[in-house]
Parts: sequence; C-alpha cells; structure tokens
Amino acid sequence: MSLNFSHIAVMLIVLVVAAAVITLFVSALLSIAKSDTTGTEKAVWIVITLLFPIAGPLIWFFVGNNAGRKAQPPTPPSAS
Repeated sequence: MSLNFSHIAVMLIVLVVAAAVITLFVSALLSIAKSDTTGTEKAVWIVITLLFPIAGPLIWFFVGNNAGRKAQPPTPPSAS
C-alpha cells in the first residue's frame, strides 16, 4: 500500500483535530478543578465533560465557567 498526498493530508488533518479535542478536554478538566465552584458542582461538570468530550468542555467554557463567579463591585482607585 502506497501513501499518496491525499492520504497524508487526511491523516494530518485528523491528527490536528484530535490534538485540538484532547487539548480542549484536558484544559476543561483543569479549569473545572481550579474553579471556585462547590465540590458537587465540580463533580457534575467533570461527569458532563467525560460523557460529552467535545460538547461538555465547550458548554463549560461558555456557560459553566462564568456561573460560579459572583459579581464583585469594582475596586476603588487607590489614593496616591
């Protein structure tokens, strides 16, 4: 079996997409672990991420990551 340019191009595209998905997955798990949500919320998000390896991290970064943050009033400028 010989590999021609189209086979190599397809394999390269698959490799790049796989690397992107793995990076998204791992970064979502690390972000969930470092978040200031409760332990139960973290567990739910980790399960969602494990069950849906592409959609779970995307939902976390667009919805869940901001849900745990409380609105904080702006800090006043320091007097110099």
